[in-house]
Amino acid sequence: MKRRKIYTIMVMLTIIVGWQNISFAQGNLKYVNPFIGTEATGHTYPGATVPFGMVQLSPETGNYNWAYCSGYRYTDKEIHGFSHTHLNGTGAMDLGDILIFPYQTLADKGYKSGFSKSSEKASPGFYEVTLNADNIKAELTAAAHTGVHRYTFNKSGSAYLLVDLQHGLVDKEKDLAGRVLESKVNIENKTTITGYIRSKRWVDKKIFFVLQTTKSFTTASFADGERKRQIVINFPSTKGASIEMKIAISSVSIEGARKNLTETTGKNFDAVRAEAEKTWTTYLNKMAIEGNDAQKQNFYTSMYHLAIQPNNIADIDGKYRAQDDKIYTSPTKTYFSTFSLWDTYRAAHPMYTILMPERAGQMVQSMIGHFNAAGTLPVWTLFGKETWTMIGNHAVPVIADAMLKNIKGFDYEKAYQAVKTTLTNNGNPKYDWSILNKYGYLPADLVKIESVSRTLEAAFDDWCAAQMAKKLNKTSDYGFFIKRAGAYANVFDQKSGLMRGKKSDGSWVNPFDPLKISHAESSGGDFTEGNAWQYTWHVQQDVPGLIRLMGGEKAFTNKLDSLFNMDSKITGDGSTLDVTGLIGQYAHGNEPSHHITYLYTLAGEPWKTQELIPKILKEQYKNAPDGLSGNDDCGQMSAWYLFSTLGFYPVNPAEGKYVFGAPAFKKAVINLEGGKTFTVEAPEVSTKNIYVQKIELNGKPYYGNTINHSEIMAGGRLVFTMGSKPAALMQVGLKKKVNDKLGTCTHFAQGWNYENIMPMIADAGLGWIRDDLNWNDVEKQKGVYVIPAQTLKWIKAAHAHNLKLILLLNRGNSLYSNPYDPEAYAQFSAAMAKQLKGDVDVFEMQNEPANFGYTKYYGGHWNGIDASGKQEAWVTNYVTLLNKAAKAIKAVDPTVKVIGLGSVAPVNFRQLQAGIAPEVDGLTDHPYSYRTVPEIIPYSGSAGILKRDGIATADDKGTFSSQIEMYRAQSAKYNGPKEIWLTEFGYSVFQPAKKTLFAGFTENAQAKYLQRRLMMGLGMDITRLMQYDFKDDGKDPYEPEHHFGLVDPELNPKVAYNAVKRLAETTADFISDPSINVSVFPVADRPDTYPIIWDQSMLAAPGTIPVYTFKDRLNQTVIAIWSAERADGDFSTRLANLTIDAGNKPVKSMTMTDLMTGTSQELEFTTKQGKLNIDNMNIPDYPVLIYLK
Repeated sequence: MKRRKIYTIMVMLTIIVGWQNISFAQGNLKYVNPFIGTEATGHTYPGATVPFGMVQLSPETGNYNWAYCSGYRYTDKEIHGFSHTHLNGTGAMDLGDILIFPYQTLADKGYKSGFSKSSEKASPGFYEVTLNADNIKAELTAAAHTGVHRYTFNKSGSAYLLVDLQHGLVDKEKDLAGRVLESKVNIENKTTITGYIRSKRWVDKKIFFVLQTTKSFTTASFADGERKRQIVINFPSTKGASIEMKIAISSVSIEGARKNLTETTGKNFDAVRAEAEKTWTTYLNKMAIEGNDAQKQNFYTSMYHLAIQPNNIADIDGKYRAQDDKIYTSPTKTYFSTFSLWDTYRAAHPMYTILMPERAGQMVQSMIGHFNAAGTLPVWTLFGKETWTMIGNHAVPVIADAMLKNIKGFDYEKAYQAVKTTLTNNGNPKYDWSILNKYGYLPADLVKIESVSRTLEAAFDDWCAAQMAKKLNKTSDYGFFIKRAGAYANVFDQKSGLMRGKKSDGSWVNPFDPLKISHAESSGGDFTEGNAWQYTWHVQQDVPGLIRLMGGEKAFTNKLDSLFNMDSKITGDGSTLDVTGLIGQYAHGNEPSHHITYLYTLAGEPWKTQELIPKILKEQYKNAPDGLSGNDDCGQMSAWYLFSTLGFYPVNPAEGKYVFGAPAFKKAVINLEGGKTFTVEAPEVSTKNIYVQKIELNGKPYYGNTINHSEIMAGGRLVFTMGSKPAALMQVGLKKKVNDKLGTCTHFAQGWNYENIMPMIADAGLGWIRDDLNWNDVEKQKGVYVIPAQTLKWIKAAHAHNLKLILLLNRGNSLYSNPYDPEAYAQFSAAMAKQLKGDVDVFEMQNEPANFGYTKYYGGHWNGIDASGKQEAWVTNYVTLLNKAAKAIKAVDPTVKVIGLGSVAPVNFRQLQAGIAPEVDGLTDHPYSYRTVPEIIPYSGSAGILKRDGIATADDKGTFSSQIEMYRAQSAKYNGPKEIWLTEFGYSVFQPAKKTLFAGFTENAQAKYLQRRLMMGLGMDITRLMQYDFKDDGKDPYEPEHHFGLVDPELNPKVAYNAVKRLAETTADFISDPSINVSVFPVADRPDTYPIIWDQSMLAAPGTIPVYTFKDRLNQTVIAIWSAERADGDFSTRLANLTIDAGNKPVKSMTMTDLMTGTSQELEFTTKQGKLNIDNMNIPDYPVLIYLK
């Protein structure tokens, strides 16, 4: 976070060898190096403070330049004094109040002195240096409100202390004279001086002080005459004598400062220092790591920087001065300020909720206190006053995070009302909510600067507000805020694949340079301290929605690849100093980039996150003065380091979840409140073993790409198994590399045990589940929509296991005279889209209207025609319902997908002809093969079936592949959806004892047929394929509906479970590639033994050899091949000769993998005229894969 005019960067000086002059300390304290970040753009300071203390007593080596935001640069040669207030790692200048400079003789150059680097030492709560000019040893320590000095004068003669009230950190030298607006000094006696200053730079603030010395001074005079802002105190001194001085400060009054001074009453310098170190030690012991000294220095220094702020500016009696300049009293004696919320909401505040939840609650209460005084929540406050620095209203996510984590210490209803008021009333000068409400984004011609960034960050705040409203059962408010949370989609330019400025007329801003850095104060532009490439990823609340906007996971990760691999050159008309720590266009030195590395994990390529995290840790966090790649920004840079070394990070910092990365230490322990511990172990981790192979929590396999806050706070043991290569197939136990094309149907809505079944689905490598939500279970009173609590639980569990969801909005509702009333159903659908935004990936409209209540109500036949061949009314009635529901859903959430049809093929074809609305993303079909093999379906263009259906939906042989192609042609002809979702199909293992549509297949046949159908679907690039269903629905051996499952009722896997699992894992990264030409020459055809007679038509007998070609994630060609015969027939394994035209690609070897057994073997082949030949290959009745290497 930074806001300043353009400054000239100081020339970087050579870092002095042996710089680490860390003061003596024990335990974890000894690893803290306050000099880290004091050079380059880190902007940290090395002085003395205590956790969250009001005083930061630190040396000052320069001023009048952006490089001196903290007042100190490690490579400087002179010290100008020691002042009592400082900012840690910011990009704006202020504070530096009440500067003290000890001296005996003044040189011509005034109040400053050279110093020896070898004499400079620092540790938490302590700083020491020897000033060369008069050989004075200066030592500093601090209590919460009091700075304590000890000066040892090593020369005889008078000793002087300059107390400079005019001093402060300002942008330019000319600004110093006008910094102090008013002041007053009282010399009360020979040991005590009191007074106050009112100053204005970043904020208009008051600081009251009481100065007390241990020795009486002989004189106190004013070096600046009548202004009386520079007091010189004179002491008699002998060689080696020391003078101790305490200065307590208050924002309230001199009496407040006097009370604050009592926190050190009766304590000398050493005692105060010991207390400071004890306080720091207690805090630093909240975490323990196993690592080398360099790692420990970085880790514990990051912990140190994290706790320097926010600062408790309440006096010891709880009084504080607020935004309205009035005095209030805090019952907890805390009122926090220095809220750099644009930075710290991302990781610093989530870390506070882990390490110190009580403090986190007090911080939220301080934000509510600010709201009570200011009428709006804080944006960036300093000494209780608002600076309006940066954008967004990011107290909102901090409050939401605390509320959703059930942190105590504040009133949830009052907190929510503060949030709602802030996000609906124009208290923040950077937001006019009426514009956002009108356009759904902030138009660049109406909001002249930062329009895109302000839109994106407001959308995140709105999402947070929606979650609070949801928790407090404020349904209407939830709907309002969750709708606005989708505003990010309105500034996404599909053509460039980037966020982009948009005008009020809907046109894009031109010219558009996606690499140009925007900077509000120096060059304007549509972004905040960044460019389009860096800000496009700022959709922390809805990563799945952003993935969909970009065209899916692969397109998304390709875009991420471009971000990290493109040229690191930055351009801009104004300041670009904040855009540092570049990897490609990823800028780790500035906060909007901080979550981006973890997006790979959420998009299915976690190994790339695991590669980048160690690189960033190594290159951008060093135990050196210039060790930070950007401003520490009040602890945010440090918080990123802490989370990332532990192995997880809050991509959405208000969600209560942390996305897995890769741990840096073999062991780390978090000591939680209540005596519990959370231990993270990675025994094999090393510079080579950076890839996560699997994760276990408390001894059990852990699936999903996030860990919940509640799981951490409960205590436990998280174990990462690490390796030197990305995990094969599984791609980390943390995000089971599920197949995003494949899924299974479930019945959690009917009572299945989701806690036991979800892990098995994820373990099978399936990426999707399909379940239903019945309209009549939700709307039991007209217009009131209440989702069953159990539904919300299993939906949450699905996300925890990285499973995407097709939610079937099913059945009718007897509240209406027409239980399938299109308008009422559309309203119900829209309500579900609002309430479940971000939780549901796809809505499907009704299940098999041809078979269930829909046709029963309207009347009609399963194939949509009456006895005379006339189309029945229910066919188009359903189209009306589908179209209205889709429009209603898209109005609420344009990123969620809507699919429908789902009847038999003849009906679906007629409905496509009737006209499907463009809001419908995909058509659905349930292509059961009933009594035949997967390659055949009971629809064709043959005479008997044509007579039955009145329309041909497949070729004369009834091949499944022909039906898919005819679907595509029919949909294209009538401008229907391009996507095809096969949301049900399966094979039942039962004993046929009655007439039924289905055949009773063996377990082996079920397994092989599912592999064949799934492989065909992948080869034909069908959008999604959903097997029906995961678990057997009963135990009646003669009932086909009871035995479609991959597992039995006791969850024992059938043969099909492992067959589907192996196929799903193996093909997870496959992309259909029809460019490879494979010719198959069977050695002998199968006899026409098993034709299927269906409605007077003979469907094709099995016997062909299907072939499909793919590319895997290594860009290898993969050929899938099998014999389309009845499984486990009475024939020996089939033989065929293959000729493969691989183009100009050289092939050195071929490997065949058996998808039923998982075994592999090398294949012999010959090359002739540029083509590859395999002779007499055994072709089984299930898919095998041939890899060309």
